[in-house]
Amino acid sequence: MEKKELKDLTVSVYERLKKVIEAGDKKKAIGMVAEMEKNKRDFDDSYRQWIDLMLTYISDKLGEDAVYEVHRMNGERALWPRMGWIYGPMSI
Repeated sequence: MEKKELKDLTVSVYERLKKVIEAGDKKKAIGMVAEMEKNKRDFDDSYRQWIDLMLTYISDKLGEDAVYEVHRMNGERALWPRMGWIYGPMSI
């Protein structure tokens, strides 16, 4: 792979999209957005399958109480700090 190709890989898709928009290439920009949507959907589907596999494995190996504990820890460490404002005064 050439140095320019390697450098191009380090430029975010959002930066590339901004340049296409600034250049006024509407057709290419719409194509890039469609590709981004597909890639995100594919990633999200893959991620959901991975999470399902992990939770099923945890349940099978450690029991359903372990799945509850994983969800509780995720709520405390990741969800509540970011989204607690949605739930108001409700506790975890």
